[in-house]
Amino acid sequence: MSKYELEITVDRKNSIYKVGDTVNCSITLTVTKTVSLCQLETHLYWQASGKGDTDRGKELVKKVNSFRPGEYKPGTYNFSHSFVIDHGPFTYQGELFHVNWFLAAQTEREKSCERIITINRGKPYKETSRIYNLDIDDYRSATLNESVDGNIRKVVLISLALLFGLGLIFGGINIESNSQLFIPIIFLLIGTCFIFVFIKMIIADFKLKEVCLTLDSQSYKVNEICEMDFSFKARNMLNIKQILVSLIGNEVSYREHEDCEGSSLLGDTYQFYEYRLPILENCIIKSGESFSDKIKLSIPDDIPPTFTYKYNNIDWIIQVHIKGKNGLNWQTRRDIEILG
Repeated sequence: MSKYELEITVDRKNSIYKVGDTVNCSITLTVTKTVSLCQLETHLYWQASGKGDTDRGKELVKKVNSFRPGEYKPGTYNFSHSFVIDHGPFTYQGELFHVNWFLAAQTEREKSCERIITINRGKPYKETSRIYNLDIDDYRSATLNESVDGNIRKVVLISLALLFGLGLIFGGINIESNSQLFIPIIFLLIGTCFIFVFIKMIIADFKLKEVCLTLDSQSYKVNEICEMDFSFKARNMLNIKQILVSLIGNEVSYREHEDCEGSSLLGDTYQFYEYRLPILENCIIKSGESFSDKIKLSIPDDIPPTFTYKYNNIDWIIQVHIKGKNGLNWQTRRDIEILG
């Protein structure tokens, strides 16, 4: 049985602080049997844990100056201590993982129960998924690349090729066996329809040329105003339904996975935030005509900053999406950094 117990309390009942604040804490040492102690410290650290594996920050260790080494007889002793919170990350309660801060008192023999404290920038985050449709005067810019995002299309094309191949295989088998042809015909029809749609989308996207998207920076603070220039030229007539700029926040949580081929990381992604801005709706752009717009947008002050560690991340991207008739469906995206 331990000869003493440690308890630590802080000066705020809600335990909420922001970077730059001073934390005043009180450490209570309750001694049941005479004991000699050499040191008393506070330990502060953050931990990101959830669906994936856990990230843990380096412990901030501070000596309690009011403590004196020596022999302590049975009784209760109180020691005051204070320290300044000089860095993040901020506390975050998400869908896939949480970021929490822990504070404890420790001697060379015992450690107190860890106390959770909240560290933020002074305004709570909105923690649930929401979609915001912004007014035309509430703009936000960011970096974008100029290439078409073709990953989804590659998957679709491969799937359609497999369907087409299955149709040919079944068709050959059924012809040799003189059996009914309805199974391969169904495969062929489905594959042909989707290939037609896919080709139509490629042709529609080919109507865009000289797409240019520029910005003033790749990193932004909250409430910062940024400017983005977006322009393109029409090869042929475009019937545009909407051009949409979106600020998107994703949680990503990874976990180690062992198999016969070795170790790998498996990840889950959850979109927790989307900030939508339509910059053009229901417009016809004739062949050879150009479209250009200067977009200004303010970073919201109620969102968490970028958080990047081995297993748990908060990623921010900007996406531009052009939707139109006759299969026009062009989009591009790029990562940006939001500072704390």
